[in-house]
Amino acid sequence: MKRYHIIPILFWIVFSLLVMALSYGLGLKGFDDPGAGFTPFAAALLLLINSFYLLMSCLRKTDKAEPIVEDKKKPNVWRVSLVVLSLFGYALVLEKLGFVITSLLLLILLFRCVGIKWRFVLTTSVLTISATYIVFSYLGVRFPAGLLPLLDLIG
Repeated sequence: MKRYHIIPILFWIVFSLLVMALSYGLGLKGFDDPGAGFTPFAAALLLLINSFYLLMSCLRKTDKAEPIVEDKKKPNVWRVSLVVLSLFGYALVLEKLGFVITSLLLLILLFRCVGIKWRFVLTTSVLTISATYIVFSYLGVRFPAGLLPLLDLIG
């Protein structure tokens, strides 16, 4: 890593400390009965640990080390735009179409956006949505049924 990578790392360290302080104010409680601030505190703590690790590795390395070959390809603006728009669209139609249909369409679109073959896209999307639905339904999470009210097993 280059020395100029330190500035973003310091940003994430300060950000994680801020989130930890605000989360602590919400109340942490414990593992058996977590408070409102427990999850953001834990996530910020993991971010802080990772940031310190990156900072230490950045400070230890010198510029005389082997150069890292960086990929100079430009980002594909159309793909990035498609992903962002599809996530907004997902949020807009989730209640109307339901979790299963909307999530399946989103996964198919995202997998195809990165160029994965159709058979893998369909298999992985269906298995992912099925597993997610089964696990979270078992945990008592209610999904929007949308067009498929028969799949609303909890309600």
